Amino acid sequence: MKPSAFDEVAFFRALQESPARALLIGRRALVLLGLPVLTADYDFWLAIDDIAAFNAVGQQFDLHPTRPLEDARRHGQYVLENDEHMDVLVARSASTVDGRTVEFEALWSRRRALALRDVDVQLPSLDDLILTKQIAARQKDLEDIRLLRILKEHTWIPETITEAINRPVTAAEIRQSLDRPIGAEEREEVLALVRWFTHRYPTPDTRLAYVRHAYARWKSAAGI
Repeated sequence: MKPSAFDEVAFFRALQESPARALLIGRRALVLLGLPVLTADYDFWLAIDDIAAFNAVGQQFDLHPTRPLEDARRHGQYVLENDEHMDVLVARSASTVDGRTVEFEALWSRRRALALRDVDVQLPSLDDLILTKQIAARQKDLEDIRLLRILKEHTWIPETITEAINRPVTAAEIRQSLDRPIGAEEREEVLALVRWFTHRYPTPDTRLAYVRHAYARWKSAAGI
């Protein structure tokens, strides 16, 4: 496979200049908010009518769709990939594990723009990011929900730490995580890590570079 001509800032600039409406979700969104989590890929929620426009952006970076346009629309998801990997959700709505409906248009209307150098990256609001974490509902999503809840309480400072375990979780576990009180000691531990991370990597582009380099080191150490 030929390496992709991929540059994160250039990609988001091309996306900003395109008509595609795409929200960055998943752990890359958490990284932009200041959370030093490790992730191998990108996750986007894309307006269902904007597949062609989004694919055209990917084509500029040698990223190719795994499904034809109509097939992607029918299945509600596809991947743009080369040596980079972008999971793309294309649905008007999705359901959380406890049966609530999450609509793209509603998330888009409440979106927030985060500056990445001279580019605006579109993210869901914090409340909506928490909702998206209840769709796939894996073990790592419970930890991400906890971190996002702490971030909500401290909007003056970004987020913090965890690792991913892909065990699916139940609706009861999601509810338990949402209802569990956050103690003072736990809160301070998280915020101390946030302060260190955002001091060491003070801008969104340095945080994204950290993730790419850390993942490359992990792959090398693991012999992957």
